[in-house]
Amino acid sequence: MIEFINCFDVPADRRDAFLAQWLHVNAYMAAKPGYHSHRLHRAVRPDATYAFVNTAGWESVEAWQAAHDEGFRALLAGPEWAGISSVPALYDVVHEGSRRDASKA
Repeated sequence: MIEFINCFDVPADRRDAFLAQWLHVNAYMAAKPGYHSHRLHRAVRPDATYAFVNTAGWESVEAWQAAHDEGFRALLAGPEWAGISSVPALYDVVHEGSRRDASKA
């Protein structure tokens, strides 16, 4: 299992539209083999460096790469994505926990 993390810099006046666009792209990705789950975070502070941060769990690097196919690229080719930048990267999860786990220590 790998974790894809993508930080989005979105102009303040386009954040609601971005969310709608992102949901459309996410529906496409969620149907791909190897997709497990996702979380999209929206910054609480308006001056945050990144307005949105997406985390998505994938079965493997290969599954993630295969999902970034021609259909995916077509979804991002529209003018509505102009001016939106992102910083994507893949990560291995090295530690995970919850409050319940902490109470067992």
